[in-house]
Amino acid sequence: MSGLKLRLVFISSLLLAACSSTPSVTELPSTADPQQEITRIEDELKQAKDRQADVIAPESFDKAGQYLNKAKEARSNNKDQKNILYQVAVAQAYLDQANHIVTIATPSLQVVMAKRQDAINAHAPELLSEEFNTAEDQLKEVGKQLEANDLSGAEKNRAQLEGLYASIEVDSIKKAKLSKARDDIMSALKEGAEKLTPQTLTWAEKKVNDDEATIVNNLHNTSVVDTAAADATASASRLLTMVRKAKIEKEKSPEDLAQDSEKNQIAEAAAEQKLDQESARAAALAAEKSKIDAHLQSTKEELQSATKLEEEYDKAQKTFTTDEALVYKQGNKIVLRLKGLNFPSNRSIITSDNYPLLAKVQQLMQDTGGDKVVTVEGHTDSTGSAQRNSKLSQMRAEAVKDYLVSNKTVDEDKIKARGFGDTQPIASNKTSSGRAENRRVDVIISDESASAEESSPGNQASEE
Repeated sequence: MSGLKLRLVFISSLLLAACSSTPSVTELPSTADPQQEITRIEDELKQAKDRQADVIAPESFDKAGQYLNKAKEARSNNKDQKNILYQVAVAQAYLDQANHIVTIATPSLQVVMAKRQDAINAHAPELLSEEFNTAEDQLKEVGKQLEANDLSGAEKNRAQLEGLYASIEVDSIKKAKLSKARDDIMSALKEGAEKLTPQTLTWAEKKVNDDEATIVNNLHNTSVVDTAAADATASASRLLTMVRKAKIEKEKSPEDLAQDSEKNQIAEAAAEQKLDQESARAAALAAEKSKIDAHLQSTKEELQSATKLEEEYDKAQKTFTTDEALVYKQGNKIVLRLKGLNFPSNRSIITSDNYPLLAKVQQLMQDTGGDKVVTVEGHTDSTGSAQRNSKLSQMRAEAVKDYLVSNKTVDEDKIKARGFGDTQPIASNKTSSGRAENRRVDVIISDESASAEESSPGNQASEE
């Protein structure tokens, strides 16, 4: 919509919703709580001020405040409740009128109000109170004209007010950010900078002017503004320091200057030595901190690994019955001694009777997740030759490995099969029960970071 059309809409809206000087009052019910109503109006006045009703509709806004104060006074003096509620109702009427004027005035004065808020955000009311109050008075005059249904002020003064608040914002930010730099340059000039340090003066003035231009061009970029302000302050401070040093040097004799030079050299050497010592100390502290950090990280990882292992161990114990498997921990690994896994005598074929048990092994490995490394170990009792037992135990370990790989339980490159024959008995081979215990398959599960090459526990034994 064009500017002309927008103004026509604004004018039409204002005329249709023209406000009388005394708005109609809707009285509150006699059952209303006076204190609650007073508090509510106070909150709504604050909200209206946030919408800048105090300057767009100043008379209506002020009237609302006046009647609210009358209600408060009546309340504190224990006046009749009906009287208190009536004062609140009048305050509400004026507040509604102020809010209505704000609503219909916003399209025309939207930019003005935005510029005004920018000036407030730049602390103009405190830093440039006189200039800001002048702009406020002009805006309030426009607001009073709006309240009287006179549109000419808004149309006539809008551009001027936009420029005025924008200028006040810029000047406020410059004053806040550059006053220290400007004061130092002025002090340097008073102390003779033009004669004592003319080159530094020219440099500092240029730096401050350049930083000022940067600030003006980036008013709402806080990081850029703060960086430019800090640079300007440092530059002006350096100028003032140089001027004062030059004044002192000018008053010294050649011998004094020579002595100062010698002192400076000694001080520089001492400072350099101290810096070297501090650097060495800092390096030592950094190295020590690195060691501590590494130890803490290692401890943290060990605790996490131990916690994870304990959870997986608990899961494994709950998965198998005592007839199916013996579950225990071996260092940072979990060992499943598959007591319920039976092979035909002298053979390595996995029969269908073993599928339920191996399915549980699969499910456990899937539930615990992670990158697992698995070692399947086969063992026999001492019956038969050592060569035959070694081959048979290897074949049985291979059979379990192939089953797990073929069922996609574990990748082939992360599982090994090892046959130990009768070399690692866990019971006596002199009894049938002992030989039965020695005939076994162990599945050893660990995380990829753990070694999968350790042999299964203790003295283990062999088979038929």
